[in-house]
Amino acid sequence: GAGLAALSLALVGVSGFRQYLGMLSGGSLDALFYDAWNLRSLVWRFGGNPVVLGVVTAACAAWFVWLSRRVEWDTAFWLAVGFSALVSWHSYSYDYAVSLPMFYLLWARHRVYLSLPFLAGGLWPHLFLMQEVSWAVSLLVLAASVELAIRSRARVAA
Repeated sequence: GAGLAALSLALVGVSGFRQYLGMLSGGSLDALFYDAWNLRSLVWRFGGNPVVLGVVTAACAAWFVWLSRRVEWDTAFWLAVGFSALVSWHSYSYDYAVSLPMFYLLWARHRVYLSLPFLAGGLWPHLFLMQEVSWAVSLLVLAASVELAIRSRARVAA
């Protein structure tokens, strides 16, 4: 991580780094988070605040760690990709594409039925009605992870 940060700094220079920090702290990106399918959008939809978001994000991270220990390595890797979009500060519609392998493995290996809407293009409504449905996408991803936990428990017991 430090190496990539140093390489990025070398490529954009100090002025580019300052511009990037200004963009992040200027509030222009904060106007977009209601469109994101992440926990921030979910928490703010129901009147949350930074403290609630921190607690929910920590709980989600703990849930991911627990869940990733119950599945194969490649499934855990793609869960990390999908969950990173969920807990990120900003996730956009195109982040859905990097989560497709997760949804594919959830279906192909574990028969998680809640992954099927994602594989069948279930996020198309999100592309057109972002602020109205972004929080629901987060809930669907979390519900799919609960289904995975139930199915992985049944596989361990069998």
